Amino acid sequence: MINRRQILLSLVAAPLGACSETIRSEIYKPVNASSALADWRVEGAQVVTAKNSSGDQLEAWYRPPRSPHAPVVVVLHGSGGNVGVAANWVRPLTASKRGLFVLSYRGYGRNNGSPSEEGLRDDVEAQL
Repeated sequence: MINRRQILLSLVAAPLGACSETIRSEIYKPVNASSALADWRVEGAQVVTAKNSSGDQLEAWYRPPRSPHAPVVVVLHGSGGNVGVAANWVRPLTASKRGLFVLSYRGYGRNNGSPSEEGLRDDVEAQL
């Protein structure tokens, strides 16, 4: 027998399922225009690419560490930016000997595709 809780959950879940695309578009707000790597003005920085499981090529920015034993800081730009936006707020990290790897996802910057939670995980794994 169906209880009141199950009825209530079905009444709440049905409208949410119908508007899942709207919800997804509010969570993932890709910025499609990528600023040029030259604007970052970080010595030794370069564009690197990787392919995700969908076969899409992903663009990221990388600056190798200045010392062989220095770590590399991996930066994920979040849902409202791209590599160019992230480059502005990670700029202070470039003063150290650390390397920087600013990743990006499908649908962001110059990357093809449409973002999703599963896609973001796939894209980060592909780039790392």
